[in-house]
Amino acid sequence: MNKEQIKEMIILHHLWLEGDKNGERAIFRGANLEGANFEGANLRGADLRGADFRGANCKWAIFRGADLRGANFEGANLRGANLRGADFEGAFLRGANLEGTNLRGANFEGANFEGAYLSNCIGNNREIKTLQLGTYITVLTEDIIFVGCQSMLVKDLDSITIDTLLDMGGQKAVNWWAKWGEMIKMILEKEKV
Repeated sequence: MNKEQIKEMIILHHLWLEGDKNGERAIFRGANLEGANFEGANLRGADLRGADFRGANCKWAIFRGADLRGANFEGANLRGANLRGADFEGAFLRGANLEGTNLRGANFEGANFEGAYLSNCIGNNREIKTLQLGTYITVLTEDIIFVGCQSMLVKDLDSITIDTLLDMGGQKAVNWWAKWGEMIKMILEKEKV
């Protein structure tokens, strides 16, 4: 789809959301939207199944309740987006920036988050859990933990050294880990059940 077609679809979708008889629900099912600009767009409830958003700018966009099953967001910027209640089943989010996103109620069953940046997001409490631990927002997935703007692989948690923590955030990080590290490990262990 070209820029004009995308813009027209967003306008018609906005009218649909407002209840205007001239509006229509956005259907980008399977569309090639690679590199497109959706910054601030309201696509609440849109049908975006299987769409290709690779490298797209979706910063501050609203995908609340949208159908994004099987969509490809590799390398996309979703910073600050509202993804509340969206269905991302089987979606590909490799390397996507999800910093500060609202993921409450979203379905990420079978989604791929490899290399995704999840700092300061609000998790859905299933695949992505968010905890406020002291001064840091902590985001946990099956494979990755984000503490503030730092990330580490879950499999590496047992090998964390004081030097690693000092490199990450100085004495403040060392003190934080001493207080919260065992609790994080316990949560991750209990979630495996």
